[in-house]
Amino acid sequence: MDECARLMAEMLSRAQEAPDAPAVCDRGGSRTFTAAEFWSCAGRISNLLRSKGVSAGDVVVIDLGRNAEHLASRYAALAVGAASISLSPAYPEARKKAVAERSNAKAVIDEKFVEESMGCPDEISFADVPDDAPGYIAFTSGSTGEPKGVVHERSVFPYLMDCYRSADVDITGMRLGTLSDFSFIASMVETHIFLAAGAEVHVVDREAAKDPASLLRYFKSNSIDSALFNPSMYKALWRQLDLKICLLAGEAARKIPVPEGRMVLNIYGSTEALMSFTPVEKDAPDVRVDKTAPGCRMYLDGSGEVLFTGRGIMIGYLGGLENPFSADEDGRKVFHTGDLGRRVDGGIAVVGRMDGMVKVRGYRVEPAEVERGMENVPGVEEAAVKAFEDGGGTYLCGYFRSDARTEEEVTKELSKTLPSYMVPQFMAKVDSFVHNANGKIDRTSLTTLKTGKKDYTPPENERQQRVCEAFSKVLDVEKVGIDDDFIELGGDSIRAMRLQSETGIGVGDVMRLRTPRRIAESAAEPELDSIPDWKEGCAPNESQMNVYLDMEANGRNNEYNVFFEVPLDPGTSEADAWKAVDSVIDAHPILRARMASRDGRPWMLFDAEPERCGPEDESFEDRPFALSERMCRFSVREGKVLVCACHIVMDGLSAKIVEKDIRASVDGAALSEDRGFMLSSVHDARMKDSGPYAEARAFFDSMLDDADEGLLHDPDGSLGVTDYSLTADKEKVAELARFMGTTSGAVHAAAFAYAISRFTGRSDATFCVADNGRDAKGLEDSVGMFVRTVPVRMDCSDRGVRGFISESSEVLLKSVSYGYYPFRRLASEHGISREVMFQYRSGMGVDGGRSPGSGRGTVSDLSFIAGESESGIIVRIERSSAFSEGTARRLAETYDKVLKGLCECHKLSEIDYLPDEDSALSRGMEGTKKELRYGNLVEAFRDSVSGFPERAAVSFRGRPVTYSEADAVTDGIASELSRIGIGKGDFVAVLVPRSEWYYLCAIGVLKTGAAYVPMDDAYPDERLSLMVRDTSSKAVLAVPETMERANRLSDGHALDCSSFKKEKFHPA
Repeated sequence: MDECARLMAEMLSRAQEAPDAPAVCDRGGSRTFTAAEFWSCAGRISNLLRSKGVSAGDVVVIDLGRNAEHLASRYAALAVGAASISLSPAYPEARKKAVAERSNAKAVIDEKFVEESMGCPDEISFADVPDDAPGYIAFTSGSTGEPKGVVHERSVFPYLMDCYRSADVDITGMRLGTLSDFSFIASMVETHIFLAAGAEVHVVDREAAKDPASLLRYFKSNSIDSALFNPSMYKALWRQLDLKICLLAGEAARKIPVPEGRMVLNIYGSTEALMSFTPVEKDAPDVRVDKTAPGCRMYLDGSGEVLFTGRGIMIGYLGGLENPFSADEDGRKVFHTGDLGRRVDGGIAVVGRMDGMVKVRGYRVEPAEVERGMENVPGVEEAAVKAFEDGGGTYLCGYFRSDARTEEEVTKELSKTLPSYMVPQFMAKVDSFVHNANGKIDRTSLTTLKTGKKDYTPPENERQQRVCEAFSKVLDVEKVGIDDDFIELGGDSIRAMRLQSETGIGVGDVMRLRTPRRIAESAAEPELDSIPDWKEGCAPNESQMNVYLDMEANGRNNEYNVFFEVPLDPGTSEADAWKAVDSVIDAHPILRARMASRDGRPWMLFDAEPERCGPEDESFEDRPFALSERMCRFSVREGKVLVCACHIVMDGLSAKIVEKDIRASVDGAALSEDRGFMLSSVHDARMKDSGPYAEARAFFDSMLDDADEGLLHDPDGSLGVTDYSLTADKEKVAELARFMGTTSGAVHAAAFAYAISRFTGRSDATFCVADNGRDAKGLEDSVGMFVRTVPVRMDCSDRGVRGFISESSEVLLKSVSYGYYPFRRLASEHGISREVMFQYRSGMGVDGGRSPGSGRGTVSDLSFIAGESESGIIVRIERSSAFSEGTARRLAETYDKVLKGLCECHKLSEIDYLPDEDSALSRGMEGTKKELRYGNLVEAFRDSVSGFPERAAVSFRGRPVTYSEADAVTDGIASELSRIGIGKGDFVAVLVPRSEWYYLCAIGVLKTGAAYVPMDDAYPDERLSLMVRDTSSKAVLAVPETMERANRLSDGHALDCSSFKKEKFHPA
């Protein structure tokens, strides 16, 4: 039996001795594979591989996302003697296809394959294969512009255990939280070592891995002992981590802090060679990399390059590419790392790279591959990419020559084919490149594009000064003004974590607000000791005002009741339950709220006594509140506390907080006083007089101009609430979000927008989203109504999926960041409503207390709530009598298909979004087509002219134009255009005011066989000029009042169509 098979046999034997020991935990901590279950899974997959003819020397591709089955599949492949390749769900489909073809894969292990394996035996046996046979393949960036397949021997797996043992560290019984993408070789290293040592591996959800607060909560709640970070991320979080062992990999480690009681282990190597596991010494100025396994050697050559000989070096590249190793005097492989090293304290430390390869956010990138991707963008003639470093890490700058493409267009196109870490953070269009004597681009002439600087505006107060100084330190920018943009200055999520460590400002706030001015204003929340005494009352915040005014104006009182139950532990007495209720009421004065008036405006007082109801109260849930008396009631019955509150004083998260506090009080915990509702009131009042308030209004005015919302109502609609389980993979959605640098919630919102646009037939979608509204500090555990209704309008016209998600995410982020602007004002000014409401609940299901109005009339005609359960994505649709259950079902199915399509397709138009019953209906229409009566619009127009010449064809301000008159005028327009050579295939711009001339010009142009380009005379000249240039319009049609502008816009013919002679023209 070979060395790798013996190691797996030892792992299997340990699993048989302790079958119930946890091995792998995934799905956010909700699913655990025991050791027995893990190896049974590997056994089933290995037996299915054998049945499909996979054996020694073959290659299998694993396309399963981040889960236990993926890890088991690696050992299943080794068991049959094959090598495996792990794909990232975030890879574009083109890259996945290229990897499978390049490796000549014999099988692809995906979800369908795992399902098929469930019918196979779970016993596992290990093929006896030579140690030097291929066992693991990873793809990395290639200098030729193509990704390279790096092939490792099977012996790399036992070799890694020797490396681990050489570091003199014991991980037996520990819990690893793995954050790395499974396609990244570091993931294979960390998960294998911990599994082989009998430890427990936790696959941390990608959303949690991106958010420091969520990550730290996961580590704490699951007692995680160890995790692997790239050094940049570790340095941003090290003070907040409570881990025994931290592994570092992915980029050069420099100046690593090591607190008491923690071991930090630096894993040095590359995809081609896994070389050493070296403990980081506390307070050491340099991080050594020379702690190798027995039989291996690391040394420097005369040029200072780090060389390595021994086990752990790859077999070679797929396809016979030139290998980066030579042979020493004994004939052993010598790997040339390309790293520049120096001797420190008898060991070796890495000080930089000797070639062009760089590490960006922990990923290895060959700039040549990025350059090739840029040059593959149609319209780009020549491109170059150069890496620069600052205090926060390495970033890429891209440069290109093109007459047809902008920086934004090249970035968007590149995002469709490359992972996000390979897309240059800064892009510039250049007129020309400087070339050297060999004809190559002189890269020394390329300077950093990282300026991101607006005109410098100095800080105006101490708070702004602190934020600017933190920006400067984290981003390594000498002078930061209050209007400089965090992202444009080179900021990313890693640097945002460092900024959080420096200032305490949340990562989400940094990425959303972005400038020191806005961050400082957001941080300038009123302190709890500076807000008024709650006994004096306060004005409702904007969220409460929206609910109150809707209730008062539309009489929708009981539709805003929030009801939920709190089950109590067995044996809890009724007296103890009521005592807990009293404690919660005392801790949260908002529960004593009632509505009053002050100076003619709504005012809340907190002197009401919540209603206490007996078990026989049958109308407890639905009885409307007299708002001037109280807005909350409680009941204790059958081992539960029942709570019903008006939405003015409680949102969904507040219900969770009340439930938690009731349980805590029953257990004897003391509750602190909650004054967050007062803070929210003061915050909203102050926002009305701020600069961001006017900025928010301008944003919404621009976005909602001419917005059209809503779905067609069903004549057979009925009130109801229905839950749907979707087939879309939540892991793939999360990976897509990570790849796009956005959130799962943003991907879900984009899917909802596209689904709605398919129902309405429009190229955009306007609807409302629910934001928790707790961005004012101090509201995290407060009870109250903070949820904001925020309108969004997303462009759903056909384009690349990546571009659609990116643009939709930006719209959502901006809309939510301006959510403090009153929805009631937007409703009044733009005629929008809450008719369609979307909400995504991250990390939880769709439950959380009955939503306001559910079951007895709804606040929105259609409320669409997406969430997650252990089994996957679920959707709850609450509808009024405006919609039927059939419409809700078809919308859920369309949403499901769109979600899957966003993960799998390149363009929106490729998504098969039709519900199954609609597809069947469509198929039933096949063979029923009929020829149109007219071949084109002009033919239909001429038929109307001959059929009823004196009938009005168009009218404007009471002036009708008959069909015969319109025919004569449009013939004149067509004749003049034809005289200057315009015909089929040409474009003619139409610049006329909203009048009969728009219609007449369009028909006149169409008669020539050309296409017309409508231009709104309200647009600025710059935009109109761009439209003329982009369409290569040969003429601009105008009327006297627009002729002056037409002359400025046209390089050819600007024509006054009102002056043309009426002469006969025979249409093309």
